[in-house]
Amino acid sequence: MRRPEDEKTGGWEDRRMGRPEDGKTGGWEKSESEQEDGDEWIKVTTEITCKESHWAMEKISHFSQLNVYMAAAESAMLIQRLIREFPRDERYCLSSQIRRSSRSVAANIAEAWGKRRYAAAFVSKLNDSESEAYETQSWIDFALRCGYIDPVKAQDISSRYSRIIGQLIVMMNQPEKWTLPQPSLDDRKTEQRRAGFNDSGTGPAHPV
Repeated sequence: MRRPEDEKTGGWEDRRMGRPEDGKTGGWEKSESEQEDGDEWIKVTTEITCKESHWAMEKISHFSQLNVYMAAAESAMLIQRLIREFPRDERYCLSSQIRRSSRSVAANIAEAWGKRRYAAAFVSKLNDSESEAYETQSWIDFALRCGYIDPVKAQDISSRYSRIIGQLIVMMNQPEKWTLPQPSLDDRKTEQRRAGFNDSGTGPAHPV
């Protein structure tokens, strides 16, 4: 895949529905106005494209520093802009569903970060995020079939979520790189005492 600066189309070298410069999208002949609209969409989305993750473990203190979270949040904002073009009668149907699922992708990543003390809980929330990403792709497909968005926009958004899914899978397959080390028994007892519990964790450290 080429870098964004190599192509005016934002780095998307291949598209399943066609390449923007071809003037075609998987069999759909695009009118001149549709071509201009597609080019403008690519220009807008390219401006906020997040950088690729190299998956080298860095010192991260907050979930918002994760490349996959930034990609999910930015994609959700693109969808927020996209659904403004949907018909008013879809406000509480398709628009609501795709808004919820796209935001849940990012929200579940944040929850996973908060549960990284335990690998199973961490992976579980990332799996929820992956599921929401697939759901978002499904809603984009319905919007395309209903004629609410053109194929170029649909493919661009779907490709973004495919990349997010790939990033999530890498994290789920390597949770030890992201989760916190398990505290020793002495460390847990110290934390319990600081919290006001005895060594068994069942009652006050100092009876009243």
